[in-house]
Amino acid sequence: MPHFQVAELLSQIAPDALCEECIIDRTPILVRPKVKDMLRALKAPQFERLTGECAACTQTKEVIRYG
Repeated sequence: MPHFQVAELLSQIAPDALCEECIIDRTPILVRPKVKDMLRALKAPQFERLTGECAACTQTKEVIRYG
């Protein structure tokens, strides 16, 4: 799955954040382990990892935010 799909998803819900599981659920993913690796590799300045509430599942956990 290209990085741009995740970036687009996160930018659409900004400033809210999503957890890895909810990102995976909302993108067309066939190989879950590869997607998890790709999400961990998102380190561009526009992506922030933090502990917070996921906008989709509302659980407090590690989430990724755009912006």
